[in-house]
Amino acid sequence: LFSVYVVCFYFAMTALTTVGFGDIFGENNAERIFLTILQLTGAVVFATIMSQLSSVITNMSQSQREREQHIEGIRSFLIERKVERSLATKITDWAAFNFSTTTSLRE
Repeated sequence: LFSVYVVCFYFAMTALTTVGFGDIFGENNAERIFLTILQLTGAVVFATIMSQLSSVITNMSQSQREREQHIEGIRSFLIERKVERSLATKITDWAAFNFSTTTSLRE
């Protein structure tokens, strides 16, 4: 009965992890258990990597949004105060540079 459960669980894990039924397969219970554990480990590692990658991308876009809001606030202030265009460009360029360097230093 244990052997039947091992075979069924091995079949389910092989099908669900999309590893497939290729030329590498378990011929006895010990091999099937080992391969099932290996498949589960691979799925967990893959999920962890995808989670970390998603987190990095989210943080990058959030930082970009903060930068754009910061620069837009400075631009609207300069327009409100009627600062001449060449000086306003220098100020916004400096603010963008300063924001990016201080943000990278904080991380």
